[in-house]
Amino acid sequence: MPAGPSDAQMSRYRSVQEYCYSMARMNSEGEYPALQEAACGDFARYARSIGVVTGQLPTVLVKQEASRQSRNDSQSMTTSRSPPPVCGVLEQEKQNINAATRQAHSGPAAERYRERLRQINAQMYELNCQNH
Repeated sequence: MPAGPSDAQMSRYRSVQEYCYSMARMNSEGEYPALQEAACGDFARYARSIGVVTGQLPTVLVKQEASRQSRNDSQSMTTSRSPPPVCGVLEQEKQNINAATRQAHSGPAAERYRERLRQINAQMYELNCQNH
């Protein structure tokens, strides 16, 4: 029967685990995602190296860009919470284009598809749709 991790390995495991969770708490507002990703990545790698399962790691939050946040602040609270209905229509159009590009098509058609996708993504960004 193989032996489990040593006491020293488990001590280090708990230390890197605590560091991961402390970085997650520090990043609770999404201001330090790189620190949290590095700390929790180190934790996950170390746990794997000694054969211990980490379980669910904390979700990394990322703060929105200042310009986008100010644009959201200028919109009504209802708009920022729920995207406008046109977002669903635009998302469906994107899915239709993506499905069409999986079929055989000509070079000019591909360029039209790419241009329309750029237009849709720009419009979805302006409308604050979630999947732009």
